[in-house]
Amino acid sequence: MRVNLSAHELLRLRDFIRNEWGIYFSNDRINCLERHWKRLVEHTEIDDERLLLNNLMNAKNGENLHLIFIQLLTVGETYFMRERHTLAFLEDAVLLPLIKERMKTEKRLRIWSAGCCTGEEPYSIAMMLCSIIPDIHLWDIQILATDINPKYLNKAKNREYGSWSFRQTDDSIKQRFFTRKNNVWKLNTQAAKLVSFYPLNFMSKDYSTKLPPLFDIDLIVCRNVLMYFHMADSIKIIKKFYNILTDGGWLAVGASESCHTMFEQFDPVCTSNACIYQKRIKYYDCKIATLENDQDNHVINQKENYMVQHEDYERTSRISSSHTLKDAMRAITTDKLHPDHHRAKAMFYQSTLSIDKAIQSWKTVLFLSPLDTMAHFNLARIFVLKGSLYDARRCCSNALCLLGEQNPSTEVPNSDGLNVSELVRLIVQINDGTMNA
Repeated sequence: MRVNLSAHELLRLRDFIRNEWGIYFSNDRINCLERHWKRLVEHTEIDDERLLLNNLMNAKNGENLHLIFIQLLTVGETYFMRERHTLAFLEDAVLLPLIKERMKTEKRLRIWSAGCCTGEEPYSIAMMLCSIIPDIHLWDIQILATDINPKYLNKAKNREYGSWSFRQTDDSIKQRFFTRKNNVWKLNTQAAKLVSFYPLNFMSKDYSTKLPPLFDIDLIVCRNVLMYFHMADSIKIIKKFYNILTDGGWLAVGASESCHTMFEQFDPVCTSNACIYQKRIKYYDCKIATLENDQDNHVINQKENYMVQHEDYERTSRISSSHTLKDAMRAITTDKLHPDHHRAKAMFYQSTLSIDKAIQSWKTVLFLSPLDTMAHFNLARIFVLKGSLYDARRCCSNALCLLGEQNPSTEVPNSDGLNVSELVRLIVQINDGTMNA
């Protein structure tokens, strides 16, 4: 005997889908939800829809159903060079200036295609980069591509596409980057090796446990994805994007998703056909003035200044003997999201001058706790040791910005006793050193 879902149970299904995957069906799209549900019923051949709903909502029994249902819910409409005006805008306004700047420092690019579907979008970006960077083999380029649908990711990794994926692609691109076999075109390795694919659910609490390190991303492309989410969930996701982007990094969304109220942390850069968002950079000059005007804390003689610069610096360099690397790693295994555990790991690597590992560990701390002033400060010190003076100045700017509105006599958390005034002097000292280098 067939048992259908009641209106109330259908709303339970809607809430479950939103909480689990973020996809939201407004009241005027309930009929669309019903169609998706009927497709799942037909696929499973379970007549008792209430039993099917309970199985779906049960984490233990619903795992396979989750995979099946997410494939039915997601939309696979994409093709190479989609929204050419947006890609052209990204090339002119973002990629070319960024490439020109990085040629003078380190030849490095980090891009994330968030909601990559079957791979046409990240591969399009890879082909663009291959076309505009003549010495691309000398660059460190990583294009991270993620999607919630494992079927889409498998197709993307296979790199084989039919003619429908090329409906807006110039023949010259097909000839350069693809090899044809019968009616299938396969992407060559020159562009494909720049892209790595991973499954990701945007509703995951912590992206870092699902992916390679997501820090200092230069460009996030998330087009025609957030339109399927409730605005409240979209804003949370955008905040995560903001924290993952490097200062001045870029976010590209679909034309229908360009609602400025959702991107208050960003500066919009628009043309008549496209709109992208740049992460707003905060400068610390105006903040320092507040501290410098405090005569009681800043009028000190040369001897006191010397002692502060040296003794306080040593205080920030100490690490508790209890925080060995083994202890830190054990703690991280227990609680991956606690910044203190990653801070202990970072301090260990910093004390042993394992520079690259220290940088990565401090970035993890900042991902979990973006307002950690000492993490910005320590990262600046490590960048100085590495010789990355631009990055050191950026970290100094972030630290000073966080300190600017605090009382100069307030003790800074995790600083082993430094107050705001003392830490500001150390940061300015580091920053002035990088400016004079």
